[in-house]
Amino acid sequence: MTLYRCVEWVFVITTLPTLISLFVFSRVSMRRIDKKFREEGIDRARWDWRGVRAIWYAGAIVLPICRINPPDHPLIDPVAVKRHATAADRKLAWWLMISMYSWLGSMLVLHFLDRS
Repeated sequence: MTLYRCVEWVFVITTLPTLISLFVFSRVSMRRIDKKFREEGIDRARWDWRGVRAIWYAGAIVLPICRINPPDHPLIDPVAVKRHATAADRKLAWWLMISMYSWLGSMLVLHFLDRS
C-alpha cells in the first residue's frame, strides 16, 4: 500500500467522526450554551456561516485565553463560553477539535501528495 493510499484511508476514516462530532457538539453543547446566553442577556455570536460558530465555541472551550483566543474576540465571547461549559462540553469540544484537525491534516497531505 502506497503512502497516498494510507493517507486516503485516514481521510475517509476521519470524515465520519468529524461530521458526527460537529453534529453532536452543535446539538448538545451549543444549544445549552446559547440558552445560558439568552438567560444572561448575552448576545450569541454575531455571525455564523454554515456551522463555523460550533468550531469557534469548541476552540473557545479548548484553547486558553491568549492571543489565539482573545477575551475581546470580535465575534464571540470566549470568557462567557468557557464559564458556561461543562465537563461534557469540554470532552465534546476536544472530540470535535481533534477529529476536525485530523481530517484537515489528512486533506492537506493528500493535496500535496497528489501534486507530486
